[in-house]
Amino acid sequence: MDFRLSEDQRMIAATARQVGERFGGDYWRRQDEAKAFPREFWQAVCEAGLCGVALPEAAGGSGLGMLEMALIVENLSAAAGGSTIGQLFMINPIFGGVSISRFGTPAMKAELLPKIISGEINCCMALTEPDAGSNTLEMRSFARADGEG
Repeated sequence: MDFRLSEDQRMIAATARQVGERFGGDYWRRQDEAKAFPREFWQAVCEAGLCGVALPEAAGGSGLGMLEMALIVENLSAAAGGSTIGQLFMINPIFGGVSISRFGTPAMKAELLPKIISGEINCCMALTEPDAGSNTLEMRSFARADGEG
């Protein structure tokens, strides 16, 4: 089994590193102090085509996989953004984009995926309960099929 990265994977990693290096520690400290979403960073990621790497080509993505996504996160994070970058990718192209591409209706895919890829919209994840906070293992809510709903 060959574990070497392909030329395309090396190019993706290099692109991610170059984008990440444009936003150093001072940028991330300012964002953190202001409790601000890193809009300039995220737009640069999207403009470089990195947000859509694991999303379908039909929606404007690259149609690649999670290895390429991991290479992006690793190389962007190396430049100073750290775990914030991993969270941005988990929420936007992975939880949001990949979930919509696999389980969304054709109308949802057509409307939302190009906007996620371009950075026009951002996804979010909301979960909490009074006795669990965001600890998903302690949550008691559940969904049950009820007739046709």
